[in-house]
Amino acid sequence: MLVKRTMRRLFSKYWSEIIIIAVFVGIASTAAYFVPWSGIPVFIQTFTATFSGVFLSFLLLHCMEARKGRRAAGNALAAIWLELRHNSKIIGDIKDNFTFPEKGADMLPFIRNKLSSLRMITNTLEDKSFYTGYQSGAFLETRKDAVYNSVHIAYYGLKLLQTTLLTSELSLLHFVSIPSLQIDMNVKKYIEKSINDHIDKCNEEIKISLGHVQKATRQVATVLKERYKVSVGEEPRT
Repeated sequence: MLVKRTMRRLFSKYWSEIIIIAVFVGIASTAAYFVPWSGIPVFIQTFTATFSGVFLSFLLLHCMEARKGRRAAGNALAAIWLELRHNSKIIGDIKDNFTFPEKGADMLPFIRNKLSSLRMITNTLEDKSFYTGYQSGAFLETRKDAVYNSVHIAYYGLKLLQTTLLTSELSLLHFVSIPSLQIDMNVKKYIEKSINDHIDKCNEEIKISLGHVQKATRQVATVLKERYKVSVGEEPRT
């Protein structure tokens, strides 16, 4: 039983190399049976043996390098999946805390400070694993352009989210600097409209960014499971 399990394990891990060697040995045996070597010049025998050995070595080396690249790509995608999960948690927390019971001009300092705090939280978003995986060619090995596009959109959306929050924060900061004596009814209405516009814009960007990150997380999890046989938890659908 031990020998049987060992053989099964070896075949499951090195099946491509074993098949190449078996095919090569089969072809060589067939050729030797039907074409007697005694009737072939020595230099042709030497060339055939050398070429066959080099060719077989090249095939085996290619299979080993392909397996090594496959393993590296799987590890890179697993790191990206973890990073996406982290970013999804961060954006989800921002979404849950993006609430403003009152949006009047009198609440402007509070709203601006809260936007600033939420924007600072986005500094904890990470993209190192994505760029490392991209540079290593992990997405090329997966042969899934749709997955790469989805992941790329998700990470690009993180930058848009940070920019949107920062723009809104700075825009409201301008109103905070206006002396209260200069705020008449028309200015107050303008400030309240601006507050609502910025809150709606930020809220929409948060939802879009979270959706892209969750979609990319699910797709990477599917590739890890189907191509690399790595089972990971999936991001819940919202």
